[in-house]
Amino acid sequence: MFDDNNKNQFLYILKSANSFNMTFQLLTILSQQDEDNNPYIIPSVVNATFAIELYLKAILTYKQISYKKGSKGHNIKYLFEIIPAEVQKTITLKYESEKKKSSQLFLYNSLQEYLDHEYNSFEMWRYIFDEWKDKRFLFPNNETKILLNILKKECDEIKGGMIDD
Repeated sequence: MFDDNNKNQFLYILKSANSFNMTFQLLTILSQQDEDNNPYIIPSVVNATFAIELYLKAILTYKQISYKKGSKGHNIKYLFEIIPAEVQKTITLKYESEKKKSSQLFLYNSLQEYLDHEYNSFEMWRYIFDEWKDKRFLFPNNETKILLNILKKECDEIKGGMIDD
């Protein structure tokens, strides 16, 4: 049974995820104003990938599934893989459907491929100035936007169901 403590934890995680998602959206708008010298790319990526992590943790909290803390807790592939199979399938189908409707370019062919390559984007981009300063990276912005929107909608549906309870 989903008790008040879990409900409050879910809502707190969701509120945090929405805040990071909104910050990503605002930074995306700002970055479009200065595409050649984009000072917003790193904070944009960090906020987007952390929002994905938090939406996944919100779903896990709702499903009462515990997850590892620490660096493993930032691994979005790990978090996705421990959510129930039916939820994974729903998210994957919605992701593939949204990709097909889009005219945008994509770096990856599937959600699985995205997760395989971007599983640690939050940590990688957060510390890019330390460990990867001499390398150039591409960020799958279009895939990330689609996944963020799907996860937000999934969590909003859960929240809506809580109000009905």
